[in-house]
Amino acid sequence: LCFLLSLSGVLAQKSKGTCPQCPLNASCVNGTYCTCNPGYTSQSGQKFFTFPLEICEETTSSDTTTGTKEMKPHVKRTFCVYWKGTKEGGHWSRDGCVLIQANKTHTTCNSTHLSSFAVLMAFDSQEEDPALAVITYVGLSLSLLCLLLAALTFLLCKAIQNTSTSLHLQLSICLFLAYLLFLTAIDRTEPKVLCAIVAGALHYLYLAAFTWMLLEGLHLFLTARNLTVVNYSGANRFMKWLMFPVGYGVPAVIVAISAASRPHLYGTPDRCWLHLDQGFIWGFLGPVCAIICVSKYVTLMSLT
Repeated sequence: LCFLLSLSGVLAQKSKGTCPQCPLNASCVNGTYCTCNPGYTSQSGQKFFTFPLEICEETTSSDTTTGTKEMKPHVKRTFCVYWKGTKEGGHWSRDGCVLIQANKTHTTCNSTHLSSFAVLMAFDSQEEDPALAVITYVGLSLSLLCLLLAALTFLLCKAIQNTSTSLHLQLSICLFLAYLLFLTAIDRTEPKVLCAIVAGALHYLYLAAFTWMLLEGLHLFLTARNLTVVNYSGANRFMKWLMFPVGYGVPAVIVAISAASRPHLYGTPDRCWLHLDQGFIWGFLGPVCAIICVSKYVTLMSLT
């Protein structure tokens, strides 16, 4: 689910000669303008355009009774861009330009370089697949129920309590809170401060969940190395000393560094998640990829 929270960017095709940068499902005309391919129409209604962030939508089938087209809801989006010169002439680019905030009267941008800047407006259609939404909510609701039952079992059943069940309990708690927050607040993009807090909390909870998975793998490795009485050995005391500072401390440090360096990149126009600009998403993907690699190595070592 974490990897599905990424924003969809503007896809562009490579052009020939002096043709401007045309969007997906569009082609160049006379090396000067872009036009949507047959079966597609531009959201602006223009047949010919040079705006690189224009979107060509598939033509909606008409209603046979009324002869009218279904109108899709649209949301206005703002882009901070600069003119990037090329051998073919140039095009608008968002490289190094970040939108800080925007309202009805003002737009604030941040750039890492000097150039000719502009604020461009575009319209995105908001279409949600009802079947996918139902699957998401039903699946996560069942997961929440199972995680709650698992946490209560690990917490209340004294006979099975040990280092292993303690690790499982912390993992269940992190996933339960992350899923609950995802279901209730992932789409609440206003106010932006609250959305940024939700994005930071999700960042922390998912990192904590992966960290507890790593600790489970480490515990399995120690157990597999002939530590049959790990719960009563020095290794057990080492794990208990290591668990909570690593399980909750390491994710907190990563989130704190991310929030201190680029707080404005928490929250996007569509979702309360990490922004893709300036590689900010790697504040989540980097640690997760590292944890997965280490976990695989530990698992292989446990089996040998």
